[in-house]
Amino acid sequence: MILSPLNGNVKCHPMNRRQSPHERVVRKDNVVQWDGRRLQISPQPRSFSFAGAEVHIHRTPDGRASLYYGETRLEHTNARG
Repeated sequence: MILSPLNGNVKCHPMNRRQSPHERVVRKDNVVQWDGRRLQISPQPRSFSFAGAEVHIHRTPDGRASLYYGETRLEHTNARG
C-alpha cells in the first residue's frame, strides 16, 4: 500500500520496500554519503535542515537511492565534491 500525502512526499509501508535500509546520520551540510555517492537532502516542507538526523537509504531495483526520515521520503540530489 502506497500513500501519497498532499505535500507530494511519497510514504511507503516499510514492508513494501525492496531491500533492508542503510542508516546514515546527516552531516551539517545536509549531505549523507552512501555507496560512493554524496546525496544532498533538499529543504523539505517538514524541516529545512536534517543535520544530525538519522535517515534510512533504500536502493531501488534500478539502483537509485531513496532516502527516508521515518516514513517520509526525502527529496534529494547528487552532491558535488
